[in-house]
Amino acid sequence: ERAAMEQELVALEGERQALRTRAEAAEAERRALQGRVNELMVGASDSEARAHEAEQALARLEAELRAARSGGDESCGSREGQQAIGTAGCDARGTKPDMDSHIKELECTVESLREDHAMMVQQL
Repeated sequence: ERAAMEQELVALEGERQALRTRAEAAEAERRALQGRVNELMVGASDSEARAHEAEQALARLEAELRAARSGGDESCGSREGQQAIGTAGCDARGTKPDMDSHIKELECTVESLREDHAMMVQQL
C-alpha cells in the first residue's frame, strides 16, 4: 500500500510539473501577444497621424486647386498664392503661363492623396 501511495505521489508530482510547464508557456504566449497588441496600437497611432497629415495636405491642395480653377490671377499675385503655386509659376505681371498644366498636376496630386488616405483609413 505504501508503494502504491509513493507511485501516486510521483505521478502527481509529474502532473504538477507538466501543469507548471504549461502555465509558463501560456504566460510566455500572453506576454508575446501583449507585445504584439502594443505594436499594433503604436502602428495604429502612427497610421492615424499619417492619415491626419494626409487629410491636411489634401485640404490645402483642394483649396489651392479651387483657387487655381477660379481664375487664380489674384492667388498668383498674392504672397500665399505664390508660395502655394511656386514663384516659377507666376511671371512679373502675376499671371500663370501654364494654368491648365498646373491644375492637372494639382488634380493628380489631390487624387493620389485621396487614394493614400483611403488606404490608410482601411488599415486602421
